Amino acid sequence: MRTDDAAQETTFSIHEELHDSTQRRQEPRLLTLLRVGTLVVDGRRDLCLIRNVSSQGLMLHVYPTLHIGQKVEVEMKTGQQLAGHVKWINGSNAGVQFTQAIDVMAMLTNQLVAHAELKPRMPRVEVRAPATLRMGGHSYRVMTCDISQGGVKVALDTVLPPDANVVLSMEGFTSLHGVVRWSDGVAAGVTFNSVLPWPQLIGWLKERRDIGPPRDTWRPRANLVS
Repeated sequence: MRTDDAAQETTFSIHEELHDSTQRRQEPRLLTLLRVGTLVVDGRRDLCLIRNVSSQGLMLHVYPTLHIGQKVEVEMKTGQQLAGHVKWINGSNAGVQFTQAIDVMAMLTNQLVAHAELKPRMPRVEVRAPATLRMGGHSYRVMTCDISQGGVKVALDTVLPPDANVVLSMEGFTSLHGVVRWSDGVAAGVTFNSVLPWPQLIGWLKERRDIGPPRDTWRPRANLVS
């Protein structure tokens, strides 16, 4: 979801992919408690910013100089340590491939339970699931890109008016009412009118670990008639 804040939240992917920062759009994001971590290299500890996590690895914004193939450990705020090696470097961003794949859903649950007393906002979770977006008398076939308790980003080849009221329908959910926050003809961001209950959202995500075609083979359609 877009925002005017200068910070960037951590993205969690339930698909087995290790992102290259050169393939991601740089958009401002909200800061979350999950973002700050500790990078351990040759026994030295430095702070890092965790930008993206998948089952195979993560993307970091790092401050020390790293090199390809270097063994590192990333320590989360809960104390969980993830071992791996540097897969790629692009400026201050680095991709770390884990030595052993992790369960992203379990990590999300552990992180949020550990910080429950602070009531942090759930981070965005990347998930590709077909959906229908209704606005007035028009309906559009869309594909979710990422979702949080507060909103969703969808692939959509039509520009929607800002502040428009919409209804999103996805399998496994009741109709979700929200408001368009931004739209650029390629995607749109929608803020939900009500925060999604955590148990409901995490249950839906667990059922959709492997759904959705590859991003480069699916195209949204804007001409669906309700």
